[in-house]
Amino acid sequence: MTGRDYLLVTYDIGRHDYSAYGQFALNGLNFQCEVVSDRFLPADVWPIDTPYLLRNGWSAPDSGNPNWSQLQKGPEEAAVSVLSAMRGLGCSDPRLFSWSLGAF
Repeated sequence: MTGRDYLLVTYDIGRHDYSAYGQFALNGLNFQCEVVSDRFLPADVWPIDTPYLLRNGWSAPDSGNPNWSQLQKGPEEAAVSVLSAMRGLGCSDPRLFSWSLGAF
C-alpha cells in the first residue's frame, strides 16, 4: 500500500442510495482509519452509535474530516480497527461485507 492507495470496506444495508463503510490509507508512518458518519449515512437510515465509537478511541467528525477517524500504526491494526468499529455499529453479517482498493 502506498500513500496514494486506500482500502474501502462496505456493508450492504439494503439501500441502494446508502451504505455503511470504513476505510484506511497510509498517512506518513501511520494508517488513517475512518468509518462513516451521519453526514453520509443519516440516523433514520442506519443509526451511528456515538458512545461506542468514543469509548473505542475514535475521534468525532469535524470540519477537517467528515468521518469518524482514528490513527493506527500498522495495516493489521487498521483493518481490525475499521472492522471492529463497523461491527460495533451493527454490521454483523459477514456475507454483507465487501472491499475494494482505490487510489487518490
